[in-house]
Amino acid sequence: MDKPVKRIVCVHLLNNYTGSPKVLAQVIRQLQQQGYGIDLITSRGDGFLSYLPEVQYHWFNYRWSENKVRTLLDYLRAQISMFLILLRNYRNEEVVVYINTLLPWGAALAGKLMKKEVVYHVHENYNKSDCLSRFNLKFFTFAATKAIYVSDYVQNCYRGVALPGKRIYNALEEEMMPMQRSGAEYIQSAAPDSRHDSQSAAADPAWSTTRTSAAADPAWSTTRTSAAADSSVLLIAAMRAYKGIYQFLKLSELMPERRFELVLSATQEEVDRFCAKSVAGANVKVYAAQTDLRPFYRRAGVLLNLTLPDQCVETFGLTILEAMAHGVPAIVPPVGGPVELVTDGWNGFQVDGRNVEELKEKIERLFSSPELYHHFSERAVARASEFKLSVFTEQLMQVLNENSSQPNNTLSC
Repeated sequence: MDKPVKRIVCVHLLNNYTGSPKVLAQVIRQLQQQGYGIDLITSRGDGFLSYLPEVQYHWFNYRWSENKVRTLLDYLRAQISMFLILLRNYRNEEVVVYINTLLPWGAALAGKLMKKEVVYHVHENYNKSDCLSRFNLKFFTFAATKAIYVSDYVQNCYRGVALPGKRIYNALEEEMMPMQRSGAEYIQSAAPDSRHDSQSAAADPAWSTTRTSAAADPAWSTTRTSAAADSSVLLIAAMRAYKGIYQFLKLSELMPERRFELVLSATQEEVDRFCAKSVAGANVKVYAAQTDLRPFYRRAGVLLNLTLPDQCVETFGLTILEAMAHGVPAIVPPVGGPVELVTDGWNGFQVDGRNVEELKEKIERLFSSPELYHHFSERAVARASEFKLSVFTEQLMQVLNENSSQPNNTLSC
C-alpha cells in the first residue's frame, strides 16, 4: 500500500459504547481504507474506540460521574491533556485534526494555534443558551475549517452561527445491512459479549434468541410478518434520566404481559447500582453495555427511543437505524433527527416519551396487527437500506478533499 499522503489525528472525549464513538470508529476504518494514517486521542477505558488496528493511540484520563464537581474537574483536565498532546506531537507535522462532537475544545484550540485544518464531526445541538453550550460553540466557530453534521436537524441548529458544512448521515456497517441469513448462522455470529454482561442475553433460556412467528420464512429474514408473542420491547440508552429510562420502567409496569429489555451504556457495576435503586418488575431485564447488539434486535418486536424532548433532543439515533435494518419498527420522539428516519404511521410511530399511555397504545397496536406490523417492518428495512457505508465514505472524502472554508479569526465572548 502506498504511504499515506496525510495523517489524521482523531480526537474524542469519552470512549464508551454510545453512538458518537461508534461512528468515529467507523470513520477511522473508512479513512484507513482510503490510505490515511490515523492517530487517536481519547480517554482510557473500554469502548468502541478501543483496540482499533493500526492506530497510534494517545490516552488521557476522563470519565463521567454523577458528581458534577468531579466531572467538571476531570473535563477540564482532559481539555488540558488533549491540548498538550497535540502541541507536543504534531506542531511540525502535516496532519488534519478531526474532532468528534463539540466537547474536545482543548484540541480545537491547539489545532487553531498550530494552523492545522480542523474538521468537526458534529453529533449534538450545542446552539443553546446555557454556558457550556455557548462556550463549546465559540470554540467551534473559532477553530473549525470544515464541519460535518449527522442530520438535517443538527445542521439547521447551527445555521447562521457556524460553518455551513455538509450533512452526512451515519451509515450501517455491512453486517447490519438488511440481508437474509439462516437462524443458526445468525446466532453463531451475533452472540452477546459476556465481558459486559454477567448474565448473557443468550444464556437465559427464558429469553431465547430463537424466533418462530416473527420471521418471513424458516431462514431468518429481516422482514417480519408479525411480532412473536415473546418478542421484547427494547430500549438502548445511556444511563441518564433524560433518555427516558424511568418512563421505560413505568411502561413495563403497565404492560406486565410483555417482555422488556433495557441495554444501558454503563458498566455492570453501574447497572447493579441502578437496579438496586430502581424498581423493575420480573418482566424487565437490564444489561450493561454490549459490543454487539444484533441479538437484542433479533429478539425485539419494537425498539423505543424515549429521549425526553423537554430535556434533550435526539440528533440522529443509530440504534433506531440498526433496529430498522433488522425489520424492527421503532417508536421515536416527534422532534429531532429520528423523524428523518421514522415517518409516523408509515414505518413506525412518533410519540413523546413522557406520554406513557400513548406508548402503550402504539405498542399494543403493533403487536396485535400482523398486517400492520408486516408493512411497518418492510418499510423500516427499505428505509434502512438507504444508509449505505459506500455513500458515507464517498461524502466523507468529498469533505476532506475540498478546499478548506475560512474559520473566524477571533474568539469573542
